[in-house]
Amino acid sequence: LMALIAGNAVVLKPSEITPLIAEKAKELWDRTGLPQDLFQVVTGRGETGAALIESGVNQIIFTGSVATGKRVAAACGARLIPCTVELGGKAPAVVCEDAPLERTARALVWGAFANSGQVCVSVERAYVPAAIHDALVERVVALTRELRQGDGHDDVDVGAMTWDRQIDTVERQVDEAVRDGARALTGGKRREGRGRFYPPTVLVDCTPDMAILRAETFGPVLPICKVAGVDEAMRLANDSHLGLNAYVFTADRRRGEELAVRIEAGTVMVNDVLSAYGMPE
Repeated sequence: LMALIAGNAVVLKPSEITPLIAEKAKELWDRTGLPQDLFQVVTGRGETGAALIESGVNQIIFTGSVATGKRVAAACGARLIPCTVELGGKAPAVVCEDAPLERTARALVWGAFANSGQVCVSVERAYVPAAIHDALVERVVALTRELRQGDGHDDVDVGAMTWDRQIDTVERQVDEAVRDGARALTGGKRREGRGRFYPPTVLVDCTPDMAILRAETFGPVLPICKVAGVDEAMRLANDSHLGLNAYVFTADRRRGEELAVRIEAGTVMVNDVLSAYGMPE
């Protein structure tokens, strides 16, 4: 969108899993009265994206997995095409002892389960000091159990996932974590029956070596880890190569900003998951 506003022609290749949103964007663009040829959509799989890179474009902007991003960057480098990539995320939430309980619990639930966790800046792990851990977990679990999951045509809070392979990833990570000692306080098992549904899941007793804390989940799972204090939380938050986004919760804005500077992530939100999604409180 920003490229179009700046006067550049744009060709958009959406994910082959979710092409319809791009087609809708093109439909809306064509209604504006602006030159229709400035914005085009091509659908297809990886070979279509490769063809775009080889077609003589002036710049590539890619959003997707780390593995594919490496291939895109290499292809652009070979052609001396500038590229911008936004890759996988494992956004941590660092919760301080003074964080307001209700606001933090609601933000974590929203941040982890909105769009079934299929957002690149979803809260994928939370580090909570022992002093407030149990109270926060209790509230998060209660709020999570209130969420209604079902078909998007109904009045629900959480819908289905978009891809069979991604729900398999979620199931594998959760099953491995539980096998190795984690506990699912709610959810934790794929919903039986028709549709790609995985219930909103809250995990505790996770350890840093588990894939659920190290690999991108991109699904409705929130692991909450008890830590001794903020210093340990910061160390664990930075123990990742997926530093796309992060969150800090504290009653002290200045302290939050000081902690944000120490987190190795592209963007750090202080006390505000909702604005990362462009949603009002």
